[in-house]
Amino acid sequence: MLKILIADDHAIVRRGLKQILLEEYPSARVGEVADAESLVTEVVTNDWEIIICDMNMPGRSGLDALSQIKQIAPHIPVLIMSMYPEDQYALRVLKAGASGYLGKETIHEHIIKAIQTVQLGKKIYYPCCCRKTRRCGA
Repeated sequence: MLKILIADDHAIVRRGLKQILLEEYPSARVGEVADAESLVTEVVTNDWEIIICDMNMPGRSGLDALSQIKQIAPHIPVLIMSMYPEDQYALRVLKAGASGYLGKETIHEHIIKAIQTVQLGKKIYYPCCCRKTRRCGA
């Protein structure tokens, strides 16, 4: 059973992603948290296989949480999502240790492919890589 944790301060975003994920992976366990502190606590106390995390949340940012997650559980792929353009943030996020970067504007189109890609140990970011370089293999 696939275990995915979603971290976003907006309940509607968490619920929408959860619905998309459960349509593709009906037996998956999909957890939700609303802030970076709860995210780190979940990583410490539970066994997650993939994390989908908003870059900006109240209090600590998703990037701050990413740094701590990589210290606690470096094997867990973390997909960072944001409303900010990928050309400004994708490289920064990948250098910080994320497995991928997804723009919120198109995440619903790419989340399943992104999960499949990071499960193979590869990095991915959308939409930049699939539009210009095809490095993601999409």
